[in-house]
Amino acid sequence: MAEVLETVMEMTREQRADLACQVLLTPGDPPAGDAADGGAAWREEIGRRVDDHLGGNRDAAAVEESLAAIRAELAAKGPWR
Repeated sequence: MAEVLETVMEMTREQRADLACQVLLTPGDPPAGDAADGGAAWREEIGRRVDDHLGGNRDAAAVEESLAAIRAELAAKGPWR
C-alpha cells in the first residue's frame, strides 16, 4: 500500500483527481465519459454548471444550505458500513 501511495503522490494533482474519480466510481458504477480520462466528464459538467450560473440559468444556494441538505440525505440513509 505504501508503494502505491508513493507512486500516486508522484502524479500531478489533476492525475490524482482523475484517479480518485475512477476509484470512487468502481466497482459497479461505469466511469462517466471516456474511461481513459474519467475527469474529463466532471470538468465538462462543472464548466456547464458554471456557464449556466453565470448566464442566469441556475440559482445558487448558500454553502450552509447545501451542506445541510446533503447531511440530511446522508442521515436518512443511515450509517455507512
